[in-house]
Amino acid sequence: MTKILIAGYYGFGNIGDEAILQSVITKLNDRLDNIEIQVLSAKPNKTLDKYNIPYIDRKSFWGVLKAVKKCDLLVIGGGSLLQDVTSKKSIYYYLAVILMGIAFRKKIMMYSQGIGPIKRKINRCLTSFLLNRVDFITVRDNNSKNELVDMGVLEDNIAVAADPVIGLDKTGKQKGLSILKNNYENFDETKPSIGLAFRYWKNNDEKINKILVNIADKLSGQLNANIVFIPFHYSEDIKVLKAIEPKIKGKGILIKEKYEVQEMLSIMENLDLVVGVRLHSLIFAAVAQVPMIAVSYDPKVEFFMESLGLKSFSKIENLEEEALINEINKVWKSRQQLRQIINKNAKKLRETLTINEGTIKKIINDEDR
Repeated sequence: MTKILIAGYYGFGNIGDEAILQSVITKLNDRLDNIEIQVLSAKPNKTLDKYNIPYIDRKSFWGVLKAVKKCDLLVIGGGSLLQDVTSKKSIYYYLAVILMGIAFRKKIMMYSQGIGPIKRKINRCLTSFLLNRVDFITVRDNNSKNELVDMGVLEDNIAVAADPVIGLDKTGKQKGLSILKNNYENFDETKPSIGLAFRYWKNNDEKINKILVNIADKLSGQLNANIVFIPFHYSEDIKVLKAIEPKIKGKGILIKEKYEVQEMLSIMENLDLVVGVRLHSLIFAAVAQVPMIAVSYDPKVEFFMESLGLKSFSKIENLEEEALINEINKVWKSRQQLRQIINKNAKKLRETLTINEGTIKKIINDEDR
């Protein structure tokens, strides 16, 4: 029995990271035999209930240390864990977990990581030093690979495998349609639907609020569409919805409930276009085969769009209402052609995911010899 410990940004209410965890666990269980999985989680009881696997409280130093000591393989699983822009503590947490694995001579794999931005010189040195001592690294885009190489990580130890979420299967529209019809009285299933997945960034709250309210007002009339506001990192993005709710005046549908991965994916399948700031709102759209417009707050958004053969529309700090409405109208007219491009390139991304489990199998087999 091979004991696998998975570390990542799990249990914080970010549906993108929960989708990463779901995808990683599913792929490991489907393709590897005789394994036992544990997960580091901020809400360990929830992880246990959802996946029926043992959990470790990621905030417990001794609990994490004990789990690393007992595992055979440490998997640092998906997301933008090694960066020092949106969080100053995140990079030190995961580097510390990796250091524990190295100290206990464990097999370690970095799994579909998004690397950077890492700005501080000390952080770049620490990252390079530790990652040159893990067994293998997969990153979710070429830019992440280039960033590691630039830091001095050995290129031969790095491969590109897409974000694990792109490997999720569609769930079908019915569950999401039922949620929309039964919980939101102003949802009209005879109309097309446009999803908006926004977050606040760099103190531009009032600007974002104004843009969203005006979009709901104008597009609900121009395109006769349902305008659906979706929180992807619930605890943060619900603030956006609460701020604009008094001003929407029934012209938007605000998803204020917290839904699970499969429920949210099904909701996305009922949309005809998504405008997303959150990376995983765009990846969910790609899985659901829904055309999207990307508003970037982080280079990872631009990198993902490039991997689909597309471009990000605007940086969030430069976003202008009239330009966004014009872009939505433009994309709306060509959405069928865009859907074909997305489906073709998403398929190519999914094919890269086999690298992860193939690598883990090789690491395990090497350990057994």
